[in-house]
Amino acid sequence: MSGNVCEWCWNTRRSRFDRYHVGGSICSPSGKSSLCEVGWARFTNASKSYYDVGFRVVCAAD
Repeated sequence: MSGNVCEWCWNTRRSRFDRYHVGGSICSPSGKSSLCEVGWARFTNASKSYYDVGFRVVCAAD
């Protein structure tokens, strides 16, 4: 069995969203999810301004 590998994962344990590069989609903080999630993530660019990114992705369970 195979699926999309997680690429962008968020850390909900912090007050703002942090960017995690793990390897093809947006997933749970652990980097593993079998769900299709819909929502947004906020990232900080080099000049420390925020931008929001919408997403709808399916991640592999492993």
